[in-house]
This record gives sequence, C-alpha cells and structure tokens, in this order.
Amino acid sequence: MGGEKPLLPFAGGTLLEAVIARVRPQVDMLALNLRGDAQVKTDLPILTDTIADKPGPLAGIVTALEWAKAQPGVEWLATFPCDTPFLPLNLVASLRAAAKAGAPVVAHDGTATQNLCALWPLSCVDHLRDGVLARGLRRLSEAQRELGAIVCPVPAPPYGFFNINTPEDLAEAERIALTLPQ
Repeated sequence: MGGEKPLLPFAGGTLLEAVIARVRPQVDMLALNLRGDAQVKTDLPILTDTIADKPGPLAGIVTALEWAKAQPGVEWLATFPCDTPFLPLNLVASLRAAAKAGAPVVAHDGTATQNLCALWPLSCVDHLRDGVLARGLRRLSEAQRELGAIVCPVPAPPYGFFNINTPEDLAEAERIALTLPQ
C-alpha cells in the first residue's frame, strides 16, 4: 500500500481514526502500537515495540500487554488491527462473554478466525515474550493455540471484518463507508 497504512486517508479521516472510532467506546483505555517513526497526532499513548528486530504482530502484543500490566485494575488486553475500519461494535463484549481465566479469546467471523481481534489475559505476557525471544514464535495463530485460545463467533455484518490490503480494498471500503448510516 505504500507509506504508513494506518495513516492512509479514509472516509474524511484516516484508517486509524476509523478504527479508533469503532473500538474506543468498547474499552476503558486505549493505546496505539505504532512504528517508532510514525507521525500521529493523538492524545492516546503510543507504544513502540519492546522487542527489537521487528518480529511481527506478537511483538506489538507483548508490548501492549506489558503496558496494560502497568495500568491499575487491568486484567485483559483487547487488540485490533489498524486496517479493519468496520469492526463490530459488539466485538469486545462478545469476546468478554466467552472469556475464561488464563486463555486468550479470538474472534471468528463465521468464515475465518480474526487473530488480531482478540482478548488477551495479562498473565500470558511472559509466555509470549519467551516464545518470541527464545523460540522464534511469530504467528498469532500459533501463539493462540499454545495458550489454549477460545475461538468466539462474533456476529457482524458481511463487511465487519473487512481488511484493507490493496488500493482496490481501500476503494471498496470507501464505497462501503458511504452506505453506512451516519
């Protein structure tokens, strides 16, 4: 896609702003995990990976879990991709309803598992950090399997987990956005 995907123009703002608008009402706190050189104007905490060498999304999840552990009263971390602007408004509530102590909960849209749309217990941070650093763990699906993740069906419209990876996807998302109620 070129450039910093979360900052791509979308629906009068950016992709990141669209995702924030969908998820902010669903959580008590929100922070962004972005590359260290990302130029974002926001009042939200920006977290940069605490694991070097860009080992993928798991590094961001480890970083966010470490941040969440430092927040008083927090026991779970919800994660979302920055390129999915129509996330269901009931996503976190659905994941919480399926949650059991010690196991992540990952969304399933009826067709596929949405590995970044997940609820992580803070207790899994050491296992994930060790997996990334000592065992080369990189795949979200593998980490979730190791941790005994619960797969949770999340009711959503057909575009609820629409993921933008190409210019054509972005154009299609713009068309979808025009059809949604304001």
